[in-house]
Amino acid sequence: MTRVYFVRHAQSEHDCEDDRTRPLTSEGREDAGAVLRFFQNVKVCHDGRDGRPVQIDGFYCSPYRRSLDTIAETAAFYGKEIITDERLREREKGPGGNCHDMFRKRWADHRYHEEGGESLKMVQRRNIAALQEILSVNEGKNLVIGTHGTALSTILHYYDNSYNCDSFLRIIDWMPYIIELDFEGTELVGKTEHLYIEKEFRGKAGADQEPEARKAAAGEQEGRPGSRKQLLYGTGNQAKLVAMRRHLEPLGFDLIGLRDIDRTKFVIPEVVEDGRTPAENAVKKALAYYRAFRKPVFSCDSGLYLEGVPEEEQPGVHVRNVRGKALTDEEMQEHYTGLAKKYGDLKAVYRNAVCLVIDEDHCYQAMGKDLESEPFLITARPHKDGIRQKGFPLDCLSVQIETGQYYYDLAESELDRIAVGKGFTAFFREHLDEF
Repeated sequence: MTRVYFVRHAQSEHDCEDDRTRPLTSEGREDAGAVLRFFQNVKVCHDGRDGRPVQIDGFYCSPYRRSLDTIAETAAFYGKEIITDERLREREKGPGGNCHDMFRKRWADHRYHEEGGESLKMVQRRNIAALQEILSVNEGKNLVIGTHGTALSTILHYYDNSYNCDSFLRIIDWMPYIIELDFEGTELVGKTEHLYIEKEFRGKAGADQEPEARKAAAGEQEGRPGSRKQLLYGTGNQAKLVAMRRHLEPLGFDLIGLRDIDRTKFVIPEVVEDGRTPAENAVKKALAYYRAFRKPVFSCDSGLYLEGVPEEEQPGVHVRNVRGKALTDEEMQEHYTGLAKKYGDLKAVYRNAVCLVIDEDHCYQAMGKDLESEPFLITARPHKDGIRQKGFPLDCLSVQIETGQYYYDLAESELDRIAVGKGFTAFFREHLDEF
């Protein structure tokens, strides 16, 4: 049996007109944590016997940010990459396409669509094609698919033609919403609703207004959607993006990553990180991304430095590379465990650098003591649970000196505090004012 957990995204900012990059609200980000907790605790039961914790084998998602951000922490928990598929995106809507009258019209005639929008039939065709392809290569596995309200509803209608407009309206305020579909091959054999959090669908009221009224309600200014400015973080690591958003949220910026870039319009440059210092690499990446996309961008880089280890074995900027070989998360754990066995528990520090490019005339960089991490130990005794989060394999080897706790067990807020210190926020406060 193949189990697919469809996760409709958490509440998003409807003031943002860009469907692809629309972020979650602050409540939505909190509710993404509820999605993680569900998967940490859900169990698979067989024949009435006690269940065992579910192991998720793969993550697929719409390329839209609100869906990605809803499942990002869960994917990181399982150490999995999220595979995006354009076919899983939400319905393309035209003017006035999000009001109740239009909902009724589309569900009454699945081929009906407003000018510039998609019909339910169009949405269903591409979502089902993607789902059946996913099922064909993942037989017998447990999967998560990040999705949207309308997209999910067309899938549910495909397998049950009694699913109608009232069924859709029943879940319209459920953000997030998790429903499990069980398949034998491509045949649906079971369906279970799990989690939902009721939140106001903010598109309902605004969609019934005239376009100018919607702009006024959203506080839009001429030529500028919304009141938050967009800033690109030059990383494809979703875990790092989520962590950085916590730093920048108080400054009023909407942070996007490389995965949010529309690849039908832009080519993501490949940047060779061959700098001798974190600062050199940060500058190189930020300039490359700015020149590719012509939008304000920052990049970060770090180096790991170990006390009592000879120069030839110092990681420096090559934290993931040993003798020219790029290490997987598991190989990193093995390598650093070996160093700790060889030299004893290692006192370590991350030296961090950041480069912000607003335009060709405004490029700022920093790398100093105030950006360094708190000193910590790398131990030869990995945490019993192993690697918790893909992209951060050393958390299971890193120990806070003051408390003796593994980074694995620390709260996110504490990890943020000890990772880069106050200098990071101060850097952005100073240089983003003019932006």
